[in-house]
This record gives sequence, C-alpha cells and structure tokens, in this order.
Amino acid sequence: MTPVTGSRSCSPGNWPADPPVLALTPPPRPGLPARGALTEGADNDQQQRTAGAGGPSDGTGESAIGVPAQRPASLDRLDALVGRWEMQASFGPGRFGPGTPAMTSRGGLTTFEWLPGRFFLIQRFVVDQPGAPSGIAIIGPGENPETWSQHYYDSRGVARDYHMSLDDGVWRIWREAPGFWQRYTGVLSGDGATIKGAWEGSADGRDWAHDFGLAYIRVGQGGNGTPAPS
Repeated sequence: MTPVTGSRSCSPGNWPADPPVLALTPPPRPGLPARGALTEGADNDQQQRTAGAGGPSDGTGESAIGVPAQRPASLDRLDALVGRWEMQASFGPGRFGPGTPAMTSRGGLTTFEWLPGRFFLIQRFVVDQPGAPSGIAIIGPGENPETWSQHYYDSRGVARDYHMSLDDGVWRIWREAPGFWQRYTGVLSGDGATIKGAWEGSADGRDWAHDFGLAYIRVGQGGNGTPAPS
C-alpha cells in the first residue's frame, strides 16, 4: 500500500473455469514440422526453464512446475512478506483540515503471494476507507540484484514504478519522480507478526516530510506455509 497525499494519493482471483476445448488435431501444413516435433521442442524448453525444479505447491504459492534455474536467490528474502496482513494508518493533527485531530484507522487487507515459479510476488490490497484506492502490485527482479522493481496499479487508473529492498528486517520502497518523490521504510518485528513504518514525500528528493504512518499486522499464513505468529 502506498501513501495518500492530497489529490495524488496512492495506496501500495478466482478465474472462471477454462472453457471446454475440442481435441481436434489438424493435419500439418506443408513445410511445417509435425505436431509431435513442436511438442518435443516445447518440452525441452520447459525442462531448461525448470532445472532444479521443486515439487508440488506447499502453501507458499510455488507451483508444481518448479522454480526457474535463473531465478535470483535474493528473491527468497521476500518470503517474509508472503501471507495476509491487516493495515493500520496513522495521520497527524491537521491532516484532514485545520483543527482536525490526529487519528489512527485500522482496516483493509494486503496479501502477498508468489506467482507460480516464485519469480514474481503479487501484492493485492483492498482498502475499505472512502477515497482510498485498492489495487495490485507486481514485484520482481530489478536492475540491481539486491533490489527489486514494484509495478503498481490501482482502482483510480494510476500506474507507477517503484524500487524495493528488504534487508535485515527493514523493508524499503521508493520512487524518484520529479516533483513527487516518495519513500516508505518499515521494520519487521522479530517474530514476523508486524511491520511498522511510515511514508514520506519530497518535491526535490532532498527535503523530506512525513506523510503518514502505515503498519501491517499479520492475519494469515506465514511465508513458509506455517500458521502466523500469535
């Protein structure tokens, strides 16, 4: 869920069953390889992509197709986020107009789940507060092996690209956009049950101001498929 900042606010499925497919095999066209040759080639490509593949799903979002051999090991650190989290936002006095008091609002849900292959982490967030958007983010490898890219899309039609890292229990998200820089820093508790942090904003990337506090409270499965800490 990403921050709410005036008019520029932002917050960082079950598919229907596949339709029946008729098992028709048309004859090969002249000059094209037989159907079996195409299938064999596809199988070879799949074996290369899934070298060292794991077993069936174990509750962490890993598919039976396994993990691509070229997957960066640094992505394993994102397991700390996998699961379901309730969100709690805290706003300072005057945030919603002169004389308005400080307030804390708890509600909404964020989930993190691996796409099969464990190469991309899918973040979905649903916010039950008026004016706050719901959306989805796709997290995957970035240009630097130790950081990741977060592609963000929300219910207002907003699309943004962020950078992200997770080191030593500190989760960072940041965006360097002229006139509207943003960054979030959150600290994971030792038992993995909470993340406490805040968003900040800047017009130039030099002078930063607190935007609002944002905490996550785990309410679902842990990253290894075990029950969440109590």
